Parts: sequence; C-alpha cells; structure tokens
Amino acid sequence: MGVYQSTKAALLPWFGPAWAPAAVALAAAVGDTAASLVRAPCELVKQRLQVGVYGGIGGAVAALRGEGLAAVYVGLPAQLARDIPFAATEFLMYEALQSRERRRAAEKGGGGGGGERLSRGLGVGAVSGAVASFVSNPLDVVKTRLMTQIASSATGGTLRYRGVAHAAVTIAREEGVGAFARGLVPRVAAKTIQSAAFFSVYELVRLGVAEALHVDMSGVAKRVGH
Repeated sequence: MGVYQSTKAALLPWFGPAWAPAAVALAAAVGDTAASLVRAPCELVKQRLQVGVYGGIGGAVAALRGEGLAAVYVGLPAQLARDIPFAATEFLMYEALQSRERRRAAEKGGGGGGGERLSRGLGVGAVSGAVASFVSNPLDVVKTRLMTQIASSATGGTLRYRGVAHAAVTIAREEGVGAFARGLVPRVAAKTIQSAAFFSVYELVRLGVAEALHVDMSGVAKRVGH
C-alpha cells in the first residue's frame, strides 16, 4: 500500500484531474509489481504443496535450491499478468466508489461516525474485490497451471506450458473457454471478504491519521470522482 500511495502522489500532478484514473491504475500496477517480487516465491511453494508436488517445506526448499533462483520466479510473469489487472481494477473501483460515498456523506452534513465509516469501507471494499477477482479469474487459472506444472516422464521431460500466452491458448483449445471460470466462485468469495476487511481497516486508519495530523488524506478519491 505504501508503494501505491507514494507512486499515486507522484503521478497525480503529472496526469492532472482528467487523467487521475490512469494515475491510479498505473500506481496500482507499480505497487503490485513490487509486492509480487516477494509474493511470487511464496505463492509458488504454496500451490505446489497444495497439489502434492512437494512432500513438505523441507522438500520444497531442497527442490528449489537444486533448480536455482530462476525456478523460484517461474510463475512471476503469470502472476503479474493476473495481479496487475486485479490491482488496477480493484483500486479504480475503490477510489471511484469511495469518492461517491464521501460526496453522499457530505451532502448529508458530515462524514458519519466510526460505525458508518466502517460499514462504508466494508461495502466499497467488498464490491471492489468481487469485481476485480471476477475480471482476473481467467489469468488466475493460467497462473496456477504454470506454477504447478512439473517436467516428468509423462511430459517427455518438458513443461507442458511455455508461458502465459501459450498456456492460455492451450487451455482454450483443449478444454474450452469454460476452463477459465474454474475456481471462480470460491475466489470471488475469498477476495470479497479479504478486500472488505482490508479496505475498511485501511479507511479507518487513514481517517484516524488525517484527523490526528489535521491534514486532508482523501487525495485521489476526490480527483477520481470528478
């Protein structure tokens, strides 16, 4: 979130009010790219443990040590292909919806109490997470396939998918476009809850800091809404 906020603050003067949504999307992409450098190796190990590629953490560490650093980031392109659209959509939705809710609250004579702010953050976060996870689910399927594939005798010692584009084309050709909807319901449900919790807490902390320091931290939410 820190990378997103600092990048957004740097980009907004350059983009101006008319292009504020583009600044939000780009800032979200930069922030998520930075986070993925840490998240990708953890995601790789987690998913391979879930499908039984590794017998445990010790086996995962030993296998990846033997394969080298490149193996740790084998799923990074796919993860970025999924996470950048997710982050851009989520933050665009969040900023726009939050701006609308703030205007409504202002028209009623104030920003509301802590309970109202919490419920507003929960609702806006939930909608943002749900829409973003729905949009990015096809790329989540591709990412999972790339991260969990292992060269074996059954595949002639080679990997089945050579990259994001090849995996997407192969899945569509062999399994149909319906394959990209696999896991959609649980993923949307999980991301809806996660985003609702994250953004509600973030909003309460942001407003608390703004009130304590007597500064306006609404920033981009106002610009995006105009």
